[in-house]
Amino acid sequence: MKKLFLICVFMFLFAIQILPQNWPTAPEVWSEPVLFDSILSRSYECIESSSLTPNFDTIYFSTTCIYRSVKVNGKWSKSVKLNSYINPPNSGVRDCSISRDGRRLYFSGYGGYGSWDLWYSNLDSVTNDWGPGYNMGPQINSSGNDAYIYEVNKDTLYVLQNITSLNYYSFNKKINQWCKIDSFPHHPLGGPFMFGVNLTKDKKKMYFGIKRFNEWSLDLCVCYWDTTINYWGNVYYLNTNTERIKVGNTYKRGEECYPWISEDGKKLVFASNRDVSLHPDSSNYSTLYISYLLIDENGDTVTSVDKNETPAIKSFTLEQNYPNPFNPNTIIKYTIAKEGNIKIIVYDSIGRKITELVNDYKNEGQYQINFETQKYKLASGVYYYQLICGENYLVKKMILSK
Repeated sequence: MKKLFLICVFMFLFAIQILPQNWPTAPEVWSEPVLFDSILSRSYECIESSSLTPNFDTIYFSTTCIYRSVKVNGKWSKSVKLNSYINPPNSGVRDCSISRDGRRLYFSGYGGYGSWDLWYSNLDSVTNDWGPGYNMGPQINSSGNDAYIYEVNKDTLYVLQNITSLNYYSFNKKINQWCKIDSFPHHPLGGPFMFGVNLTKDKKKMYFGIKRFNEWSLDLCVCYWDTTINYWGNVYYLNTNTERIKVGNTYKRGEECYPWISEDGKKLVFASNRDVSLHPDSSNYSTLYISYLLIDENGDTVTSVDKNETPAIKSFTLEQNYPNPFNPNTIIKYTIAKEGNIKIIVYDSIGRKITELVNDYKNEGQYQINFETQKYKLASGVYYYQLICGENYLVKKMILSK
């Protein structure tokens, strides 16, 4: 009887550790996700992980192989399968991530110390192509399925092992090997099944995918660094997640995972099956989506502009709407200093898209548009309007008061 009691206690504690809690939605608000680029979508293949270079001009992503696409003149090129060092014949690879300097590629390959091991390849400066793959070794790889590496810097890594274990490693140069310096057995990061992990450059926010066991769906989450305890704090669900839908005997949608976050924390690229057909015989394959940060965790609207621009020559500006608060109409003014494609999108308070007020090529100049709310049947409350110019954007808050 005592043995049975101890087993029950152990199972209860284990369940507490691995099952996601009823975590709240994050205080930050992301825009409704849109397809990253249709040229990257692959028929009958799930895109899993993706990773971009810091300047947002090269993307790597994995299906059963690893591919690369490069942005040329503002457009993404058709994806190209990487060489046989990365994609060996008759052997699967997955879960890629690129280093901060863009010269080391991490990935998971079958075989080695366990079922799936973590590997890396360095960019050859002579051929400008990826060189041989190297196993990360027994200090990193376990006897199980090792899934994903996020490089904080060349000597420190976050590693997903057996999917359920997130560990933090540092390279000890004195003994020339990787050493585990932290893990999270009693923290939400250490229990649930995780799919990808990524940090902002300031290392204050961690984004990851997580399995919700009560629904068997995958959700995107964020965790903030708590400066009072000098450790990771609570976990929050992002507002970008979709719900699983049962169609006949199958489930559709409800899978968001493998997030990549830009260094400034304002662009989020991830895998999702949110737009698949609900027909029971249709495929349920995931592809890549992008979302923009509208409101940060402090409740402030977001500015994302090219770091090379000086304040005096910004390529665009967005003014506060007038009147504000307003009912039923308001004027939005903006200035374009450099011609190009621009969008103005209106979102509700939780990031759902209301409408696109503008989606057009504009010459340089000053513009204004009247936002008429009657046809959208909007309730009183807070709304956001976003001006997007290329990869950069501005966000303002407005209040509809009836």
